Amino acid sequence: MAFVRDGLLVNLFPGELYDRLLGALDQIAAPAGLAGRGGPVGIITSQDAPAAIDSVLPQLRLWTSGRGPGTSGPFHDPTVRHVLGAMPVVEPSHLSSTLRHVIDGEPIGMHDIVPQPTGHISYHVTTWAEREQLRQALPSFLCDSSLSPEIAQELSDLIDELVANAVYDAPVEDGHRLYAATSRRNAVPLIRPVDIEVSVDRYTAAIAVRDQFGSLAAKDIVANLARCFAGQGGQIDQKEGGAGLGIFLALTGSSRLVFNIRPGLSTEAILARRHDQRRSEFHGSTPTLNICVVGDKPDLRRQPRHLAQLVAVLTVQGVGVPAVMLDVTANGAFVQPLAQVSLAAGEQVGLTLFDPAVYVDDGEEIQDRTWQMQTTLANVPAVVRWVGQSREHLCFGAGLEFAERVQALIDLAKK
Repeated sequence: MAFVRDGLLVNLFPGELYDRLLGALDQIAAPAGLAGRGGPVGIITSQDAPAAIDSVLPQLRLWTSGRGPGTSGPFHDPTVRHVLGAMPVVEPSHLSSTLRHVIDGEPIGMHDIVPQPTGHISYHVTTWAEREQLRQALPSFLCDSSLSPEIAQELSDLIDELVANAVYDAPVEDGHRLYAATSRRNAVPLIRPVDIEVSVDRYTAAIAVRDQFGSLAAKDIVANLARCFAGQGGQIDQKEGGAGLGIFLALTGSSRLVFNIRPGLSTEAILARRHDQRRSEFHGSTPTLNICVVGDKPDLRRQPRHLAQLVAVLTVQGVGVPAVMLDVTANGAFVQPLAQVSLAAGEQVGLTLFDPAVYVDDGEEIQDRTWQMQTTLANVPAVVRWVGQSREHLCFGAGLEFAERVQALIDLAKK
């Protein structure tokens, strides 16, 4: 039985899985961006449906067979890019963000997974020593964020796998992987930094690891998972040896795993784990996998962004926080807070901009500037639309939408 619902061609027979999908569709809003389209934007089907090699529509498969090796899974289809966990339910948030990506081609970000974090920390790893410091610090942060010691350690181990992939498997030069054959016990130089972001709320812990190579291919992720899930007798080879095993461990140890790949630029892996579940509930569920190749569609932003570096104060719940506005359109801006602040999507804030000539720059980083903010250039009410790590600016910050269009800020940015 096939029909179109919310832009999806649903190709399932009536039954329990069919009912789970309809239950999830009933809980999500109709996706934006469907107006004017002449047909469906994707096909959703079961994990065992034959591969539609010639289909021009992306396929979303529902995964029900379990997360361990030796089970049948959806990875027999080399074209699969989105697998929705369907045991015990199809999570509406997973379905909604996946459908949004299929429509607009934009990444699935941390703000889609943990929209209102109660705890957040980020690291910019540039040396082997900093990687070791990260390994020591993460379990304590996760425990302090109300995760059990067991889950905190499991997640720390998985983060280490993803960071190792970024350090050993991502670096390429002239098509050659520089450290893929190097033992992971041996230190290697970090040619480009690795960014790590951790966000936690009452239910979910999410970790993003981002390299600056973009050398991981979507087809290789699927091929490696197919090989690992086909392990004879439910066993996989646990020897040292690269990103394939690390990706398998990350997927089977998560509630959701997202890859945002910008070929030749960056690869971001986001691992999310429900920490409010009993261990038996977690192992009885199936995870969601999203492989998002970004950059092969046109930029759909309505307004061009203008880079800036304007001194600002972000007013949050009546408290002013020093900040820098790093880019701006007539409709919004990206702002980097320079002090610790709790921000949530949908929160009302104020953005005050000051004349950049009135701060004293001592030649150090922005955080070390001494400000003398006498001249106010603009005071703009805004709403926080997302909070997280900016891929463009490589820092933590917030995307703001202005209460009304403000063309004058673009003129300030151009000065």
